Amino acid sequence: MRTLWFWLALTWCAWAHGIDDALLTLEQRGQHWSGTWRSPLSLWKGYDQNQDGQLSRQEVEAAWPRVTAEGFSLQGVAVQLGEGGLQQGPAQLLVPIRFEGSVTNRITLDYRIYLKSVPNQKCLAVITSSHGTSGTLLLTPEMPSQSLELTPAQTSSEAKNPGTLSGFFWLGVEHILTGYDHLLFLLTLVIVGGNLWRWVKVITAFSVSHSISLALAVFGVVHLAPAIIEPLIALSITVSAAFSFRAVPAQKLSGGWLVAFGFGLIHGLGFAGVLAEMQLSGRRALLPLVGFNLGVEAGQLAVALALLPVVRALCRNQKGARVRQLITALAGLMGLYWFAFGTP
Repeated sequence: MRTLWFWLALTWCAWAHGIDDALLTLEQRGQHWSGTWRSPLSLWKGYDQNQDGQLSRQEVEAAWPRVTAEGFSLQGVAVQLGEGGLQQGPAQLLVPIRFEGSVTNRITLDYRIYLKSVPNQKCLAVITSSHGTSGTLLLTPEMPSQSLELTPAQTSSEAKNPGTLSGFFWLGVEHILTGYDHLLFLLTLVIVGGNLWRWVKVITAFSVSHSISLALAVFGVVHLAPAIIEPLIALSITVSAAFSFRAVPAQKLSGGWLVAFGFGLIHGLGFAGVLAEMQLSGRRALLPLVGFNLGVEAGQLAVALALLPVVRALCRNQKGARVRQLITALAGLMGLYWFAFGTP
């Protein structure tokens, strides 16, 4: 019963795929840095002065001092609104930014602009120097200031990206561990029980399919808006839960790996949300893609291994079967709730 309450509490704490996270892309240009800042649209609530539903450049300029007052600087220099247009989506705002001042190989970024009512927010910064080296920083309210060494390229492409692979690996790990809708879908797949070979088939099918769609999304082959992906992911939880509910007593779900593979394609598009918006292309996208996907797989495998002994223990008797069916039913209802009202 403690396991049941744990999962129920976990699902209610869920949040969508990076909608409230910030994304920075910065590139060195002469004696300044310029790029883009993607921030949650709710950060700019109340600044649409003419109430037309769209933030103009004039409205953003007027709100800029107050929105950035908490602290947003590079090398101690405050961020400025850059030249260029704005792009407003259903939940996020993309604006050009600029930092003046001297350019050095070691830079320190400070970011403290978070929504006080939303937990677990992050700011991912992708930074590229004029001599081709790049790296990533992952900032949080607990670690708002971080430094990055951008030294000139040496002898290989690996040397040109000293921190990218590990940075994106841990981003992938964190994304899956805080993507509770993904975890809830994984739970509906494995809670049926069965032998170890069934687990291997289901988890492998899910991993292969979301890796395929993740790569297609990052390289721009497939693109679906979050407004479409999010409800489909929620619906996948309910459909998978319905299949699993009937299969729990016999611990056998025919074609479970097909369910995992089919819906895994949708979940992969959800995973791609952060990477796709960085507008990476060609070889520049390969290393972040590999690192992020490896992190997702590592986090997913860790969760599956943690679930294995719990599910095995619940498969021993009829009482355990009823508990597993109850958990599956709650997961399906949670999926329906998210489908109807969106993830928190």
